[in-house]
Amino acid sequence: MKRFKKHLILAAVLAGLAIAGTMMNPHPASAGNPVPGSSPVNIVSPVPLPTTVSGPVAATQSGTWNVGVNGTPTVNLAAGTVVSLPTHLGVPPGSASAPNIVNIAIGTSCGHQFCQINPDGTSSTTAFVIPPKHFLVVTDIMFALSGGGESANLPQHLVLTVGGNQVYDVFVVADSQGLASANVHLTSGLLLSTLPDVGTPVGQMQGYLVSQTQ
Repeated sequence: MKRFKKHLILAAVLAGLAIAGTMMNPHPASAGNPVPGSSPVNIVSPVPLPTTVSGPVAATQSGTWNVGVNGTPTVNLAAGTVVSLPTHLGVPPGSASAPNIVNIAIGTSCGHQFCQINPDGTSSTTAFVIPPKHFLVVTDIMFALSGGGESANLPQHLVLTVGGNQVYDVFVVADSQGLASANVHLTSGLLLSTLPDVGTPVGQMQGYLVSQTQ
């Protein structure tokens, strides 16, 4: 009887140790997927997920970036910066005997040729010529043609020719006296290596000289 009692106590102790060991050994928890074949993650809210980023963000350039500018930007040039302008505004005036800025008109003071008009308003007594290895960039042309009463209120063809070749023309309507005139400003300029033919309806031209080696 005592031996059976000892066996019963030993069995109870072993059973208690087994239960204690089971409770101390952790097991991974698992949740069943309510919809077989779908993602096991269920997002309740918010949907869609917020994508707003606040605070500084580090960015690394990849490829070519295009940057847009709003409004009119202000550009400052460093002291001593030299800017070459594409018109006579950037051309130094030169000297009285060799001007870079050209203002010529048909005049009798130089034998009814194109004469340079001097800064004081007088006309040169020698005909103007384009210096060697230079171009004349014409920016303004004044046409004038008097056809008399027969041309009154009729369209007139005003032509600028160089060596007999037409390089520029304009159509205007003559007034009641038959006078047709036009003042033309050429934004891009008209490049000439030879002066226009005398006898065309060109009365005056303005422009500037540029070197052919530039």
